Amino acid sequence: MSTFDLSRTNYSLFALPLVWTVGFLPHPVKLGVLASEGHQWNNVQPRQNTAEAAATLDKKTLAKVQRLEGAHLNGTETFPLFAAALLAGNVARLPVKALNTFAFGYLASRILFNILYVSQQSATVSWTRSAVWFSAIGANLWVLVKSALLISS
Repeated sequence: MSTFDLSRTNYSLFALPLVWTVGFLPHPVKLGVLASEGHQWNNVQPRQNTAEAAATLDKKTLAKVQRLEGAHLNGTETFPLFAAALLAGNVARLPVKALNTFAFGYLASRILFNILYVSQQSATVSWTRSAVWFSAIGANLWVLVKSALLISS
């Protein structure tokens, strides 16, 4: 009988498509919000859709669309750092438990980040979101440095 043991089996690379998906998800949600407001998608200039819709959206809906776009962009901007850190950790043969903890901890941080980003309507929540972001970036940098130290020794 096999068990899901994070200290013995390296599941960390499974986090790559999961983290990418979490970063992508705000985009189709944004499309849904825009469609529900009657916006026709412009696939010729897709990066102009939010700006084009701004003239017809109420302030609250526009703010939500902009936050969804921001969460999506942040996910795509931070994914390469995560992928590099995770791959470096695997190449350096960091302990399996550390790799799994990093990978799935980062995944959890991206889910929390998206929830906070999309739902934020106060400075307090925005600072909490930023703290989650800095913690996740710090974890990536820690794994990169730890990997470099192992590889260089």
